[in-house]
Amino acid sequence: MTPSVPRRCGVTLVLTLSLVLTLLLPSAAAAQTPGSLPKLSELPASTRAMALGDAYMIGAGQPDALYYHPALLTGSSGLSVDMQRWGPDTNAASVTAATQWFGGDIGVAVGLRTLQYSAPAPGVAAAPPGQDHLFEIGGTPVSERIAVLGVSRGILGFEVGASVKLLEERVGGVRAAVTRVDIGAAHEVGPLTLAVTLQDWGYEPVGPRGDIGPARAVYGLGSYGWEVGILDIGATATASVSDGNTWFGGGVEVGYWPLQGRTIVARLGFRGVPEGDGARPVTLGLAYWGDALIVEWGFHPVADAPDGGTHRVSIGWR
Repeated sequence: MTPSVPRRCGVTLVLTLSLVLTLLLPSAAAAQTPGSLPKLSELPASTRAMALGDAYMIGAGQPDALYYHPALLTGSSGLSVDMQRWGPDTNAASVTAATQWFGGDIGVAVGLRTLQYSAPAPGVAAAPPGQDHLFEIGGTPVSERIAVLGVSRGILGFEVGASVKLLEERVGGVRAAVTRVDIGAAHEVGPLTLAVTLQDWGYEPVGPRGDIGPARAVYGLGSYGWEVGILDIGATATASVSDGNTWFGGGVEVGYWPLQGRTIVARLGFRGVPEGDGARPVTLGLAYWGDALIVEWGFHPVADAPDGGTHRVSIGWR
């Protein structure tokens, strides 16, 4: 049995960790450029999160916690297959699975993310900020693959977790491979859960050797499962601190279950976008949850995009 500590002590530990992580960021983010790779590091990692302003739904217990807050893998399970499309040459996919070991004391997840697109220029300029260029055909083919292994465990009343990422980046004829690490912690704060994670601690896959790659302190706060009559309500919010900037996102979802084990979910989110980017700050999504089957759709509107924006869909089992 995990030893317990007062709630205030656990919150203090999480907040202390978040302060330490934030103080570490300047040295890590100083080398970050508008063309930092991998591009996957700034794109949504799951359909549900995309529809909620790219904020992970804390308390959802789904395997996509691996990409946002590995400390929340305790209690997570299931399998998810996601696909997202921007233009004819740009698509992303991921496969993620999570399970519990030792009677639920340890959460374990594995995942694979891929992205293919044609960039407007070689080198670090292959990843300009925003999503506008993903709808266009460029002259430099880019391929990214990230394999992730994450683990979490409850310690002294709060959850801690870490993940290791093996990243392969191909830009034109140049190939590079690096390893990156996420670490974080989470704790319940009344009816909500607070999580903080240092993401992508490691090296640039493309650029001058020895430069530390982009690092972010990501804060999450939210909860899911508030029952209001026949409705299930969830809300989540996130703040990402990187390179001296803070980006916010979040959203709410409402689930309606006309029959036990059959739920229809509507989602609405908001996320900050780079200045001058065509992406809109509003995100949308729908989902159907059966007894074991999960089908989800997310949409991020982008000005002048062929389909009005980028779509993401997923099929999962729980």
